[in-house]
Amino acid sequence: MDIQFANPTPGNPGFVELRTQSMAEGFNMLRRLEEN
Repeated sequence: MDIQFANPTPGNPGFVELRTQSMAEGFNMLRRLEEN
């Protein structure tokens, strides 16, 4: 298993897709990160 960590900031490529998937699974942390 290869686990990679990255800073999920709104300016990073793929953030919108990650946020959308996260919210679909019931998590709101990335939405709150984007709002702040």
